[in-house]
Amino acid sequence: MGELEYEKIYKAWKWDIPKKYNIGVDVIDKHTTSKNKNKVALYWENAAGETARYTFWDLKNLSNKFGNALKKLGFKKEDRFLIRLPNIPAFQISFLGGVKIGAVPIPSSVMFREHEIEYRINDSSAKAVITTPKFVKEVHAVKNNCKTLNILLSSETQTQRKGSSPLIRS
Repeated sequence: MGELEYEKIYKAWKWDIPKKYNIGVDVIDKHTTSKNKNKVALYWENAAGETARYTFWDLKNLSNKFGNALKKLGFKKEDRFLIRLPNIPAFQISFLGGVKIGAVPIPSSVMFREHEIEYRINDSSAKAVITTPKFVKEVHAVKNNCKTLNILLSSETQTQRKGSSPLIRS
């Protein structure tokens, strides 16, 4: 491709941006209306060798449950929540469930220390933190310094079992 051809293509190219787009619907839900609904969308295995498989149908239902739980807690479009989860399916489920309702997930690392968690909550104006009992201590330590934080959701166990909701208790 010559320089003149590049310039012509460059000047003619336009972004095709849809007026309404939801990545949760695009990467999961659209596959549940086709022959792919029972195909595995997520394989998971932990260090102990426990495994789980989630089909597109499973992820659609679980992420919808999570999104609906957020709505029941008062979440609206553009409300933010911090995800402080290890590499478990609840991470993907909570992320997708949040974006499906228009909320904004803020992924974070479980290696963050208290001051890093506090900064992210305050900088993003997160209303909630999604975590596990193993990683909740640091959130409790900073919650009084985070004016927008009013919900702390913790899963019951490290392993997210197929068919269960990542939202277990508040």
